[in-house]
Amino acid sequence: MKRYLARLFQIMMNRPVATVEAALLQSQRTNQAIISAIPDLLMRIDRNGRCTGFSMGSTTKVLNANRLKIGISIFDVMPYDKAAERMTYVHRALESGQLQVYEYELEVEGQIHYEEARLIREHVTFVTQWLH
Repeated sequence: MKRYLARLFQIMMNRPVATVEAALLQSQRTNQAIISAIPDLLMRIDRNGRCTGFSMGSTTKVLNANRLKIGISIFDVMPYDKAAERMTYVHRALESGQLQVYEYELEVEGQIHYEEARLIREHVTFVTQWLH
């Protein structure tokens, strides 16, 4: 792996900056297109339970969707017991670096929804969760 990364670095260093920037821009566009196509809620959460970014499909039904914004705590948009359970998995993902998956039920617009959350450490201080 180290040799691969060293070789990749060497290849990138031999390319003009404009070529590297164009490749990065194309990669960002591709990633954004993929994220936009996912109908579920994707959310970045920090270790304190604050939303640092999200993407929500147009057909996704989310509890308190009108209150969902960057900087809000999951404790402000979910029932306390569900938010506390989510934070258990957030911390497990941050500590282990392993994918955390669990199922739960949540009432949204008067109907019980059975959902699955997948949380993975994206960075030392953030996890990305996928709810479907």
